Amino acid sequence: MTDPSSRRVVDDDPKNLDEVGTRVTDGFRIYAVAYDAGTRKVLDTLPERGPDGRLAATASSLYAWKTWEQPTFHTRPKRSYDIVRKCFLALPDALAP
Repeated sequence: MTDPSSRRVVDDDPKNLDEVGTRVTDGFRIYAVAYDAGTRKVLDTLPERGPDGRLAATASSLYAWKTWEQPTFHTRPKRSYDIVRKCFLALPDALAP
């Protein structure tokens, strides 16, 4: 990913090794493969392999998200806020600005 807000990804064209570009993708297909590292034998896949033993390029649903221009956010104290606050309150006044 180069820009998740626009679904822009690296486009490394093997025909043009001198330049790496970017492009917008329609989404991602997610696959999982479990294998035995010692024998390198495939134990299972998600989704299942086809009759030819391969994963079909369209066997998995396309995962995409709505693009955005302005990020949303919210503020909240971190879990350590009270710990740090107590440490600062325990410092002698002479160190206070």
